[in-house]
Amino acid sequence: PQAHRARGFSLCGVAWGALVVTILLWHRAGTERMRLNVALQAAFCLEMATLGAALPWAFPRTYTAWIFFVLFGCAPGAFAADILWTREAARQARQLQHRYTGRVRNAECSVEADGQRIQAEIQASGIESAVDQAVLVLIRMGMFMPHLRQVAQLVGELGNVTHYRLTHVVLALAFWIGGPAHALEL
Repeated sequence: PQAHRARGFSLCGVAWGALVVTILLWHRAGTERMRLNVALQAAFCLEMATLGAALPWAFPRTYTAWIFFVLFGCAPGAFAADILWTREAARQARQLQHRYTGRVRNAECSVEADGQRIQAEIQASGIESAVDQAVLVLIRMGMFMPHLRQVAQLVGELGNVTHYRLTHVVLALAFWIGGPAHALEL
């Protein structure tokens, strides 16, 4: 019916408008305001769910609406996974930094003989500063590869490269799949 379709379009418009406001506030708020960030995260999830639910009403006889319904419906779950991965990455970074002085020379080992053997090998090879740099890259980026160290030296700190946003992947898929499908009127 036409009334359902009009409601679907209205809900889509409200969800898109609220989503734009949420994203703008998110970028403005920064990470320091924890309560505001939690409220914005909840608003994002609600807006994505509303958008996903409204599209089948707005376009009831198209496959595209259901594609968006599924992918926008997955976005809040992906967002929750992003939050958990971010917390885990921060926990791992704290563990790596725990009692680390920035020098491998001062590192502790659970087995004293292993620690002495490793220290002797590092000092004998003359690459102590390279090892210090590699550990620093590992702490900051979550992984170490020689190319990452070179890039970090050229451009500065990159942040944790092991973490990507699953939400961005889901939304990119929604638009890469749903956009052309909508244009083809599927």
